[in-house]
Amino acid sequence: FETALPTYTHRALTHLILHPPKNNNSKNKRTYLHHIVTQNVDGLHQKTNLPRTKLSVLHGDIFTETCDLCSTEHVRPHEIQSIGLRHTGRRCTLGGTPPGSCPGKLKDTLLDWEDDLPRKDWTEAETQCSKADLVVCFGTSLRIEPAAGLCEYPTAWPIPADSEEKLGYAIVNLQKTPYDEGAQLVVRARVDDAMTYLMGKLGYSRDWDAIFIDD
Repeated sequence: FETALPTYTHRALTHLILHPPKNNNSKNKRTYLHHIVTQNVDGLHQKTNLPRTKLSVLHGDIFTETCDLCSTEHVRPHEIQSIGLRHTGRRCTLGGTPPGSCPGKLKDTLLDWEDDLPRKDWTEAETQCSKADLVVCFGTSLRIEPAAGLCEYPTAWPIPADSEEKLGYAIVNLQKTPYDEGAQLVVRARVDDAMTYLMGKLGYSRDWDAIFIDD
């Protein structure tokens, strides 16, 4: 995992958030993608420099420790080598006022089967999916609950009279999922192929990805 690099899709999703495409009918930019929710523990979204506020990590990250007092995250270049929200033997060096004064102990963030989802990330995931017009599920079997059920959040509650109709959710996955029947669109394709097509349709030039490759 330490040498793994973000895929085209990881990079494209971050680019959509940080560099929204220009609206074809105006000089203004419209943000199509607002938030990413991941069940993956590989830290690849973070490697694209996606702001942490734009990411909900539901099952933890093998590179991240968190303080048991101030909740400050400590991202490492190496795997934490621990699971189940256990103390790692290291202390908080980033939290407190001034920074580094927090006396807390660090714990891994990788969930074991009996662990609860991280409250802050889960709450933000629910909020963002509820507000969304469309949730797009990339490369997931949609079999792990409650995360899988987030795709239904856009249409789970009555829509205000002054709001536009919401679309629901779409799925891009090679295999069938339990949520296929309710999807507005199901694409049987590799996610990188689907994202390449989408980025072109949104008007991005072929060299947009150079900002990541150059780094």
